[in-house]
Amino acid sequence: MEAYFWINTSMNWRTNVSTSYYFVSTPMSWDDAQKYCRANNTDLVTVENETVNSELLNISDNRSWIGLRHETNHWYWSNGDPVAYTNWIHNFSCAGETCPEAGREEEGKESGTEGRNFECWQYDG
Repeated sequence: MEAYFWINTSMNWRTNVSTSYYFVSTPMSWDDAQKYCRANNTDLVTVENETVNSELLNISDNRSWIGLRHETNHWYWSNGDPVAYTNWIHNFSCAGETCPEAGREEEGKESGTEGRNFECWQYDG
């Protein structure tokens, strides 16, 4: 069973030193959001550290897809990176299908088919 995750954020373009984050306010499934990001930017956003997490969370409280996936007890980012940074609730463990979404106010797993806004990123070099 795959799990797809969202993060609370809202923005148009937000840029740090080498990465731009783009908020798309057209609700899509997780798979369609990933296809859109890959065609127009780089991929769904990867939250690799507290700085990126804080930046994205402080923009707004709209829920949107990010690139975190869970398959067969394995966490990974849609760009293939392993999950090194997490900001889950204290003592969180994921067994089977009891995995949370990333978010400010809710924990829960989404099927990935629900239409949500989403966050893309682009490497600026």
